[in-house]
Amino acid sequence: MRIFLLEPRLLPVFAELCRDIIEFTRNGVDEARASGVVLSRIERWHNLMQAQTAGLSRSELRGLIGELLVLETQLLPELGPDRAVSAWTGPLGTSQDFRLPDGLKIEVKSLDRDANSVRINGLGQLDGGGDPLELRAVRLEDTGLNADGALTASRLVARLREKLIDAPAALRNFENLLRFVGWDDSKETETIAVRLSRIDHYKIDTAFPRLTGATVPAGVTNAEYTIVLPPVWAAT
Repeated sequence: MRIFLLEPRLLPVFAELCRDIIEFTRNGVDEARASGVVLSRIERWHNLMQAQTAGLSRSELRGLIGELLVLETQLLPELGPDRAVSAWTGPLGTSQDFRLPDGLKIEVKSLDRDANSVRINGLGQLDGGGDPLELRAVRLEDTGLNADGALTASRLVARLREKLIDAPAALRNFENLLRFVGWDDSKETETIAVRLSRIDHYKIDTAFPRLTGATVPAGVTNAEYTIVLPPVWAAT
């Protein structure tokens, strides 16, 4: 079986596809099952690439705003354009939103400014798989479109495009990732405006409240749950 890339501009996405296939066939897949596993991963990526015609929901837009704020304000200054954009793996279907070159994984949640709880989607979301993991809570407050400090998803996308203009490879990768998210410039994305209050960091360790595949009873394959974020875990 051979897999070819016909569109050079999709090279960053193709590289992630190949990495995904390698990870899912590295262990526990015998020769008889290998082709089926590879095809199932390709089908999964095909589904991810399908255009979303309905546009993004309100909750999806808030979630995207949170991820873009982490990318813009924290990872771009720390990693530079190419590595920062490559670290945004959530649109490709990974369990966490970001995977940094040093192995740190970051899950981003967009919360109301004074919220003290967060919804966790799945047993893998707070499971770093042996790598260090952080939860970053992007605390937002709703505001008007013309208010001081107002942010919308489209304004953040435009700002990031401007910041990546001198890094063409990173900009192409960013545009490809937006496609995976379901972003469409022609859709109405100014339906919500928010103001950033702060971004809290939480180290996910053995003391942090979470469910993982290793901690739930046998036979439980998935779970969605809510955790309280006590002050003791407030970010520094």
